[in-house]
Amino acid sequence: MTQTSIKTLALTILSLTLGCAHELQPPVAKRIPQTVTIGNQKVVDNYWWLRKKDNPAVTQYLQAENAYTDARMKPTANLQEKLYTEMVARIHETDEDVPHRDGDWWYSTRTEQGKQYPIYLRRHGGPNVRPQIINDANILAAGHNFFDYEPGDVSDDGNLLAYATDTTGNRQYLLQIKDLQNNVLLPDSIPQVDSFVWSADNHVLYYVKEDESKRGKWIYRHQLGSSKDQMVYEEKDEEFSLGLGRTRDKKFLVIVSESKTETEAQVRPADESGKWRVILPRKKNLQYYIDHAPGKFYLRINDTNQNFRIVTTPENHLGKKSWTELVPTRSDVVLQDMDVFAHDLVLTERRNGIPQIAIAKLDNLSPPPFSGGPQGRARLTPKEIDFDEPDYLVEPLDNDEFDPPTLRIAYQSLTTPGRVIDIDLQTGEQKIMKQRYVGGGFKRENYREERLLAPAADGTLIPISLVYRVGLGGKNTHAKLLLDGYGSYGIPEDVYFSSARLSLLDRGVSFAIAHIRGGGEFGRAWYDAGRMQNKPNTFSDFIASAEYLQSQGYTSRNSLAIQGGSAGGLLIGAVLNQRPNLFHEAIAEVPWVDVLADMSDPSIPLTTLEYTEWGNPNVPAERAVIASYDPIENVRAQSYPHLLVRESLNDSQVQYWDAARWVAKLRATKTGTSELLLKMDMDAGHSGASGRYTELRDAAFDDAWLLTRFDQKP
Repeated sequence: MTQTSIKTLALTILSLTLGCAHELQPPVAKRIPQTVTIGNQKVVDNYWWLRKKDNPAVTQYLQAENAYTDARMKPTANLQEKLYTEMVARIHETDEDVPHRDGDWWYSTRTEQGKQYPIYLRRHGGPNVRPQIINDANILAAGHNFFDYEPGDVSDDGNLLAYATDTTGNRQYLLQIKDLQNNVLLPDSIPQVDSFVWSADNHVLYYVKEDESKRGKWIYRHQLGSSKDQMVYEEKDEEFSLGLGRTRDKKFLVIVSESKTETEAQVRPADESGKWRVILPRKKNLQYYIDHAPGKFYLRINDTNQNFRIVTTPENHLGKKSWTELVPTRSDVVLQDMDVFAHDLVLTERRNGIPQIAIAKLDNLSPPPFSGGPQGRARLTPKEIDFDEPDYLVEPLDNDEFDPPTLRIAYQSLTTPGRVIDIDLQTGEQKIMKQRYVGGGFKRENYREERLLAPAADGTLIPISLVYRVGLGGKNTHAKLLLDGYGSYGIPEDVYFSSARLSLLDRGVSFAIAHIRGGGEFGRAWYDAGRMQNKPNTFSDFIASAEYLQSQGYTSRNSLAIQGGSAGGLLIGAVLNQRPNLFHEAIAEVPWVDVLADMSDPSIPLTTLEYTEWGNPNVPAERAVIASYDPIENVRAQSYPHLLVRESLNDSQVQYWDAARWVAKLRATKTGTSELLLKMDMDAGHSGASGRYTELRDAAFDDAWLLTRFDQKP
């Protein structure tokens, strides 16, 4: 683009934004036709210029969109402030979580009134002694518009803290090391770091370094004080990314190479006394995850069934002939995770799509492992923990000790605020260590949750989790309802309690989650049914869920809003194109809506890692599937619901231009008078603005938009 056209475009945008206030005309992105290659096909695109972040005209356009959004939302300023005040009143501004033990130290985090970020603490010898401040994220964040802190890893002797920070929002983390005895930073500083872990000698740190596409490509070994690090491993397959870890007993370092459908693990003694060894070579569709106990490795593996099983193998005889099966695969249960302790095996399972915790005593194995010859079996029957709600989220929490007396779990539901529970591993007795505080007159009995099953187009039953205020929601066709969805990467979208959400529930807006295919609620089969050539199921499942809620009398077309973020934003974009008359309004957060173009560009972060998720546009059959639902490709001259689009300029997962190009094309193409707003955070990244108070401000903004648009016709 020439300097003249840049100047002309900027003046056009400014004139539209700064014109007569009562007109509030939206910005119009100039159409500049450009021929580009997308998936081996040449196409003409009018808004390709918006992908040039350093172009002043792009900044002018985004600022104009923000100015227009601010002007349109100005009448809701009082409502936003009221909502924000309610949300703050429900949280305990000064609070501390339950300390958890790791060696001789007890770790916790504290928040203080008026401060955006946590303070990280530890105590020596017990949970009730005076704490030492490890790091105050508020101090580290000073002077930065955005701040993200990764708490990191403490060396075995307790003296050194490795932690990482991001001050741009693009998830390019800087690794630093702090001497906790003297409260000073060491000169060691490493950019573009992902995961990291200490070796056993307290002076060597292993870390993953990312390439330009944000793929974990290299493992390095860093000796404290050294200016040159040793490369340990390079992952050359562009569909794989690296991660680092350490077994709970701290005996082994672990390198994990992982794609969307395969894993490969390498181990080395944490004292660096041996070489790296591959547990099991990578193989198509083979996934496994490991831990260690004295003398043997535990593998959670899908070699015989997608629901996984658990086997052990002697640490010096890794071949399958030495395996012993501990927990067989089950058709009705997905083994989602395992935690190996000295005397107990803890499983995170999914039954009927809902998480479960099951515990088995390793001391009760019969017959003993490895006594039955090749592929022997040891009988182990984990016992599930019962909870009395129809839908909930439960997961292990902060269990760093290898031989603990208790298992700590976190529990919450749509109506139950988060609980921290310790379970005695000998007696099974449960003790609530902390119940999350919810102020503002919250009473759990005022809210009700339901779990519904909506039939999809092919007859598959799609679970829907629903919560509403008694007397305001439920079966009431006049009830307003916000439906949320995700359905990608095999990630379950579990229920969770939100004190901020109460502001909507108390105003008669029900909230629901559609557990659509492409997620991981029912394991790998559920995931596979919503990826690659099956991706259209994700969108039809969401549409079927919306239709079911309307047909069963929980809401109506004029009272239904939808929302989704990231790949969930793709979901919103796709269903709005397919069934715009089914919804009244929508919020798309950091939406990935330029799928075909982005997946055609391997220089963009994460593209090559996701060919097995979405497909490769250079393959004609795969390109056709993507093109069938790509939100930008399928924008049509039709009336759309009210739409609020949120994005961040420094987003490294979904490029800012996805939202910008989508909004520009919608403005130029859609019919009708429905509202279309773009709110671009010029400082943040994929997770949005940082800081707990800023997050509540954003929530109040979104809720104010939803509530006021419910009263407007699209």
